[in-house]
Amino acid sequence: MTFHVQQGEIDGVLFDFDGTLADTLPLSFHAFKEVFRKYTGREYTNEELDRLIPITYDSCHSDHSSPIRAC
Repeated sequence: MTFHVQQGEIDGVLFDFDGTLADTLPLSFHAFKEVFRKYTGREYTNEELDRLIPITYDSCHSDHSSPIRAC
């Protein structure tokens, strides 16, 4: 597919690459661990965080029973 665009016709482009070009879930878990450690003084495992903050594809596209909306 080819697009012919004149200068000034596009103000911006939004591209959702997460899960397509990059897997940022490990980075997200690292950030969550740091925040929880800083504010609770406790180290959490990935499994504990997964139960606390379910941010998988299935949890984002199911019944949204989690109180935290990650998507």
